[in-house]
Amino acid sequence: MIQAVTAAVRSIAAASRCAVMVLAVCAGVAGCSSTGYRFDASALERMTPGVTRYSDAEQALGAPPVQVYRDTRGGYVAWWRHKTSIVTDGLYGRQAVALAFDADDRLLRLIDTEGVLVPQWARTHLLGWPPAPVATPCAGACVVAIPVSAQP
Repeated sequence: MIQAVTAAVRSIAAASRCAVMVLAVCAGVAGCSSTGYRFDASALERMTPGVTRYSDAEQALGAPPVQVYRDTRGGYVAWWRHKTSIVTDGLYGRQAVALAFDADDRLLRLIDTEGVLVPQWARTHLLGWPPAPVATPCAGACVVAIPVSAQP
């Protein structure tokens, strides 16, 4: 009789352990989520404004963008985003990169990053050169000082 009770207790304990493991796996899977596409942010260092094309950027990053916003002149901003959450919004990792392209699909500049470490030299390079000052011609309204000799 004692052996039968001991065997029953052991089988109940084994079943309980299995049930706890199944619940833990289910809870772990239910608490994990991922959105967007993983991308290689180190590829930003190899991009050059005016030279890199959209297809080159997509290939270098290793994923398509999640969103593309077009403007009225034919240019657009492409967003690469990826978020992984282990416990729903409790423990997560997030990466995002926004790149502006012109109507000819050439990279104009880096717009924004989030959770991506870009070396300062690469960030400065991707932000593009400051625009050249615009020369405004004098349209007949220029004031010119002409020295006049003093008369006694």
